[in-house]
Amino acid sequence: MKKKKIERTGMRLGSWTIGKELRRVGKGHQPVYLCRCDCGTEKEVHWTNLCSGRSTRCSECKRKAALKYVEGFKDSGAEIVRVVERGRHRTFYVRCACGTIRIRKNAAPVSRHCRSCHPGLEPDKYGHLYTLYGETHNLINWGKKLGVGRWTLQARLNRGWPLDVALSTPRMTP
Repeated sequence: MKKKKIERTGMRLGSWTIGKELRRVGKGHQPVYLCRCDCGTEKEVHWTNLCSGRSTRCSECKRKAALKYVEGFKDSGAEIVRVVERGRHRTFYVRCACGTIRIRKNAAPVSRHCRSCHPGLEPDKYGHLYTLYGETHNLINWGKKLGVGRWTLQARLNRGWPLDVALSTPRMTP
């Protein structure tokens, strides 16, 4: 029995609008489409790259989005002091709110405080800081302060515990 062909013309994935199917490639006979980006650029894009999210816009739009991070850009109190580009790699020299300059490689400067001068005020990898009774820390440092594991605190918050209860309940010993 022959598989029914799926019509994807006009479908939007990211900034791409799928046009006509050009050909099929590979062992799985995956389609290659002529896609149009929001900026008007047309390009051949493999379906696997579209559906996996590997291709969401054209290279020109990616480049324009990356140019946002230039010298003088401020985000959450951090300021880009200098950008050094070597090929595809970018190094950012970032001044945190306290005045310390640090180096970030190929990453957008999003944190307001640096670890060296403000331990505990560096957000976790999800950008979360938690404040209780005037003290602000990430979950790792709250865990160290309370003697409770970071994952225990995260699980309590995921289960819907109020922040004050999650942070003030001591570790359960067997």
